Amino acid sequence: MEQERVAIDKLHEIITEKVSMKTLLKKIID
Repeated sequence: MEQERVAIDKLHEIITEKVSMKTLLKKIID
C-alpha cells in the first residue's frame, strides 16, 4: 500500500515536471 502511494507521488512529480517544461518552452517560443 505504501509503495503504491510512493509510485503515484513519483508519477505526479514527473507529470508536473513535464507540464512546467512545456510552459517554459511556450514562454521561450512566444
